[in-house]
Amino acid sequence: MSRSLTERNYFGSDFNKYLNSLSKEMTVINIDCLQFKRSKKAIRLIESKHITEHMPYSQLEVLRILSNVFNSIDTNYKIEVCIVRGDDPYNEIKVADLTNKRDFLLIGDEVKRWCEFTL
Repeated sequence: MSRSLTERNYFGSDFNKYLNSLSKEMTVINIDCLQFKRSKKAIRLIESKHITEHMPYSQLEVLRILSNVFNSIDTNYKIEVCIVRGDDPYNEIKVADLTNKRDFLLIGDEVKRWCEFTL
């Protein structure tokens, strides 16, 4: 199936496009990133947005639900659900950590260290 660049950017995958054509009584979101750092027993689910990009309420709602579910699980893993706002080259990002209910700004090398789980 041939898709336009706009469709590829919007849907991510053909399956997401298919799901979007189904019932409107559900929310379908394309999570941007799932990080796993085995040595630190850390899992981070990230939805990234450009600085001025709008986040639909339904997407935020699902991310908050996931965060609450992860908070209720008794595990040896540190699990975070985060919204990252920034633009390439990512010298500065704003992070909304939904799991720990905190927002913070990372600048310069802090961005790399956070992404590598060393901050």
